[in-house]
Amino acid sequence: MRTSTLGVLFIYIKRGEMMPEGVTSMYETVKDQGEKLDNHEERITLLEETDRKHEERLQVVESNYTKLENTILKSSQAQQEFFRDTMNKQWELINARDISKDAERQRGHELRKTNVEKGWEFAGKLTVAGGVIYLALDKFFL
Repeated sequence: MRTSTLGVLFIYIKRGEMMPEGVTSMYETVKDQGEKLDNHEERITLLEETDRKHEERLQVVESNYTKLENTILKSSQAQQEFFRDTMNKQWELINARDISKDAERQRGHELRKTNVEKGWEFAGKLTVAGGVIYLALDKFFL
């Protein structure tokens, strides 16, 4: 017949004898289990504290990430505004140059037109003056 450790323990307790070496008493077993349980409670408390610290660190990282993201967005917006302003200024310069070229062409056209008109006016005056001279010469000499 085979007896369990618990059975052997009761036999020794009943007889009032000392336990043989290698067999632990129920009290010692419960005490060991209690110490292990206390040890587990300490470890759980330590793990909970560590978890809380990790959570705090994670919140700090998330906060810093949000700040970085906002900084990048602001920087990006600033760059976009800078490039938009630069492009608008370049466009204004191009338009001003084109307007200046158009005005120069218009002035050149008006100048040529005026020169042609003056030339025709002069030719007309010569023709009229030549006719008057012819009439005067014709009256005096013929």
